[in-house]
Amino acid sequence: MTKATQKRANVRGRDWKPLCQGVEIFRYDDGAPVRDVLDGRRSLVVCGHYSYKTLVHVPCEGHGEENVARALDCIFPVKHFVGQPETIRFSIDQSGAETYTPDFGVRFKYGYVRIEYKRLGDLWPPAPDPKDEYAAFRWNEAEKTRAKLRRAREAYHRAGLRWILLTDVATAKIANTSVVNEIVANCGWPIAEDDLGRLRTELSQQGPLPLGKCEELIREGEFARGELLSRIPENTISIELRRRIDPDTTVHLSK
Repeated sequence: MTKATQKRANVRGRDWKPLCQGVEIFRYDDGAPVRDVLDGRRSLVVCGHYSYKTLVHVPCEGHGEENVARALDCIFPVKHFVGQPETIRFSIDQSGAETYTPDFGVRFKYGYVRIEYKRLGDLWPPAPDPKDEYAAFRWNEAEKTRAKLRRAREAYHRAGLRWILLTDVATAKIANTSVVNEIVANCGWPIAEDDLGRLRTELSQQGPLPLGKCEELIREGEFARGELLSRIPENTISIELRRRIDPDTTVHLSK
């Protein structure tokens, strides 16, 4: 194990708590990110997505993670999520300890899941030409990344905790980026209590309605569609995230 790895595995000032034999965890009691300054990959853009679901900034390393955070804001079964939720420290055979921090901790309706995001092309790049040094470098880095993720997955498995790997390909199948971006772009529109009550009553009594019909129920606002889309991160209503938004988009009452 390198000195850098050993240094990360022995972070000072952290209250490590045992999960199981050979696995410890550190996280804040209030659920705050364990890392809010990300510098593991200096080539990636470090940003923070403001979540209208959680009303906090979610630290993201790269646009891919930001896209995931945006999607989590719009997915109905997601009740809460945080970036960089915890760090685990686990033993590696006889070579010492290693640390790992998942990208997101997500509370779904059915339980809590740790999520690691990776681009599929970074995990499985094309087999390199022997003469292409950069391609060979990418291939070797991908092997190292897959090995570390296997070790992290095994550590969580030993502790009985749920962990999944989410790729850009899988994310696109869950939520269309353009749909998510339109929802997020319209977040923050307030809605009058009378309009919200009318919307809930109609959806409760009649069942799912087209977006165009729901817009007609917004009578006191300035921008009906924006006021409706703003209710999605709040889990007040939900829509299909894989198809473009138009007047025929079906709106469901979420709560």
